Amino acid sequence: MPEVICDALTPALDADWDALVQDSPQGSAFLRSDWLRMLAETDGARLQVLRFALREGVGRLQAGWALPVRPCCGGAISHHFEFFYAGPILAADLDSGAVRQASARYDALAALAAAVAARIDLIVAETHPSLQDLRALLRGPFTLVPVYTHRWPLLELPDVWTAMNRDKRREIRRASEQLHLAEDREADAVTAFIDLHRQVVLRFGQAPTRHWAEVLQTRIAWLQAHDGARLYAARDGAGKRRASVLVLLSREDRETYLWRAGFDAETVGLGTIPALYWSVAEALAPPSIGAAVDAAPWQWINFGGSPTTSLGRFKDYLGATPTLHFRLLHRRAGPPLWLWEGRERALRGARGLRARLASHRAPS
Repeated sequence: MPEVICDALTPALDADWDALVQDSPQGSAFLRSDWLRMLAETDGARLQVLRFALREGVGRLQAGWALPVRPCCGGAISHHFEFFYAGPILAADLDSGAVRQASARYDALAALAAAVAARIDLIVAETHPSLQDLRALLRGPFTLVPVYTHRWPLLELPDVWTAMNRDKRREIRRASEQLHLAEDREADAVTAFIDLHRQVVLRFGQAPTRHWAEVLQTRIAWLQAHDGARLYAARDGAGKRRASVLVLLSREDRETYLWRAGFDAETVGLGTIPALYWSVAEALAPPSIGAAVDAAPWQWINFGGSPTTSLGRFKDYLGATPTLHFRLLHRRAGPPLWLWEGRERALRGARGLRARLASHRAPS
């Protein structure tokens, strides 16, 4: 019988784990051992990453699931992954769709789900869009919620432009004529990005702390040093940055991700963000239209989820393709969960108060 290993990022499993990430259709840079270890080491708040790996005998790993975990009252809570898609991953042959693999795929997912649910009291995790057959989790302790991301296919940008809302095309043309849109490699690029991003976070009713900024800056430095992220900025005629976006690069699934964005209030409604996103797409697309799929380092730009209807419609108007994936929820009633939920309510109240105070102090 296959064995599920629970591993707390010990180096001994790294080679086998990273081979699975490289092989799996659900694999991404975010699930590599070095990225996971970076998250744990830069968190500063007792974050631990657990890797659940399914191995049969002494062979390669068949499936895995990595989750960030925080201790709570003798239990474990996993409710937020800093990047994208912390769901199960399957070896390519197990996820091939072949009829002969259906039973093995079901058993692998069921075994992973049982092991994860037995160890962690609360799980909120989103699956990679390539994983659609999750029947094994329907009979277990998980609830599946359908959610959507939006994507641009980088090999078909002319078709995206044609499908885009006419007003958005007009906004992009106008903003592109008025702004300088390019990768931002200046020495102060990260600091400027964090300042712009902080403005957006404040507008969404949150109050970022100094620790938040320090952690973000440390992580961006690591990502850039490992060619895992690039910054792009929109500058006005005077050279002032009006918007900036941090793009994550995942060679494993050949996808790029619009991770975080920042912009000043004056740019809202001027087409700056659509123009910046479009310039990123053009910069990352293959140099020639119709290039072979295998020759293109990136095939998609992923916009991420849309917590509001208006944000989803904004992406629709940009001609992005809504793509189904799933949010996996598991709750095990008991003191760890109850304590965590009570603490989260208190923290939300405190953050709301800080945000209101910060908005009153901000210049009009």
